[in-house]
Order: sequence, then C-alpha cells, then structure tokens
Amino acid sequence: MKYDKAVDLTYLIEFSDDDHEFIRDMIETFLENTPEDLHRLRVALVQDDWPAVRDVAHKIKPSVTFLGLHALKEDIVVLERLAKQGKPAEMIRALSQKLMAVCQRATEELRVELLVYV
Repeated sequence: MKYDKAVDLTYLIEFSDDDHEFIRDMIETFLENTPEDLHRLRVALVQDDWPAVRDVAHKIKPSVTFLGLHALKEDIVVLERLAKQGKPAEMIRALSQKLMAVCQRATEELRVELLVYV
C-alpha cells in the first residue's frame, strides 16, 4: 500500500479526543527522540548489533501507531522479530533502511504539523 504522506494523525487525534496539548507533546517527543534513535540504529547496523536494532525498533513501535506511520506498521513488528533472532541480516538491514527513511520523512512532516498545535 502506498501513502502520500509518512504521517497520518487520525488515530492520535481520535485517541486524544483532539487534545492539542497531548498531540503536541507526542509530536515533540518523536522529534526529540527519533534523531538519537536513528543514530543508534545506524551504529547498530554497522556493528551487526542485532539486539540494539531490536531495542530501537521496539522503542519506535508505539510512534508507528500513534503517529500513523502506516508504511511501517507491519515492517516494525517483523524487524523487531528478525533482529531478536539475528537473521537474516539482509532483511534486517533492508527493513532498518526503510525505517530510517520513513522516520526521516515523518520528522519533516511533523515539524510542519507541529505548527498547527502550538
């Protein structure tokens, strides 16, 4: 399934009953934490540190749901499982690359979305 945007805030808006402060906090948390998480993921991939890859995937998983990162919904679960098993490395790397790309797009979109919730 192809999405025009990386982010779909529909679930977050419904979940929070359109509480702008809560939505803003969720967006700000993602924007603050994701660059470090993606850095940890890059380092883990270079070092073939699959437990660290699993930890990053696990940490980002709630954001996938709350911020509507639909392109990652199934992949994040698979990435976490494969990283826990430590194989196949090629699939872990491919899913990690997708995770980084979608999170990068989401970061750009959420910076704009944040302006609505200030």
